[in-house]
Amino acid sequence: MAAALAASLLLTACEAGGAGPEAAPSAHPVFDQPLERQVLAALRQTQEAGNASFTQTLTFESKNKGRAVQTVEGRIDFAKGLGEAKIAWKIPREFDDEVKNVILGRTPGRALGDTSGSYLIDRERIRYRAQSSPYWLVYGAADIAAFDGADPVEHLRGTESPVGGMLLEGISGAAATEQRAVGGGRSYKAELPEAVTQDMFPADLNDELSTPLGSTSVRRPGHPLTVSVDARGRITHSRVDLSRLLGENGVFAGMTSLTMDLTLSRHGASRPAMAAEGKVRLSAKTVRPVTEVEAGGCVDFNTGQRDSQTVVDVDCRDPHDGRVWAQKSLGEGPYPGSSAAKSAARTACREAYDSVPSRWTGESSERRRYWFMWSSEREWDEAGEGRVTCYVVTRKGAA
Repeated sequence: MAAALAASLLLTACEAGGAGPEAAPSAHPVFDQPLERQVLAALRQTQEAGNASFTQTLTFESKNKGRAVQTVEGRIDFAKGLGEAKIAWKIPREFDDEVKNVILGRTPGRALGDTSGSYLIDRERIRYRAQSSPYWLVYGAADIAAFDGADPVEHLRGTESPVGGMLLEGISGAAATEQRAVGGGRSYKAELPEAVTQDMFPADLNDELSTPLGSTSVRRPGHPLTVSVDARGRITHSRVDLSRLLGENGVFAGMTSLTMDLTLSRHGASRPAMAAEGKVRLSAKTVRPVTEVEAGGCVDFNTGQRDSQTVVDVDCRDPHDGRVWAQKSLGEGPYPGSSAAKSAARTACREAYDSVPSRWTGESSERRRYWFMWSSEREWDEAGEGRVTCYVVTRKGAA
């Protein structure tokens, strides 16, 4: 009887101790991936957080002339495709004008684009506001056809993030080569492939950056990249050295380094505010090539497109950047060459200057100074004739 009781107690004890199968520990969505895939997995984990705040700096450094720094700050909602950002440049006066032109983009007359601005992005439109403008420009999906089928502000929209020009675009193609534990998270060393950098810059700026030439049969190393993630595998910081893109003979030959630095925070708690306060202008109705502005018409130069041929057509009763006072033909026939085309354009504007209303030319910010823009070889040949636009650059308060 005692033996039977002991056996019963032993069986009960075994059952109480959980003799059934145990659940295997769940796999970590990032750290349990193969090393070379962990950076991409961290990007996906970051996107799955829904949203985040960010600060990114892009730094061009010169040995003797200081550093030009672009700072972009904002919030992104991956799930809803929403983004808001403010952009600001600080550029030393000592930088060459050619470098400044490439960094900021060109505008008619006032050679440099604005050093700061704001934009709001959703899946249907991009709203852009230049520092010098009292209104937002709205580029809708239906407006793209007006610009030969190309998105005129595509550099403001990303693919891995609603906000374009971010390091997240490049991280998607990076493979980790080393890792180390940092607190509950990880820090990775990786390589950023050369090809993905094309998605990180506006097209005109990207054209001035250099991809080193070499044998296609030899794999070149990527750009040095570091990525830090938290315990949940979400990206908190990343930095890449893109100095090799500066080249040796181009516009940036005098620069010594180019780096991009991105910080992400408040994952899941940073919903963008999408209200565009103030006046709004629809790009389809107001943004146009300067050649299409009627004589006497007034314009603003910053469109968000980084395009020196495109302006905002505005009411002359409002403050404006410039005033077109003549649109002239340079004659039919084949393109005469760059020197002859420029000479013909200068002559046409000079001859027209005294015959137009003085109130148009009198708005110039510099007495009796005006600008002119003429057809390129392609434009001349396509139209069968050349044209010139004559205009003055005004004080912003002109009205």
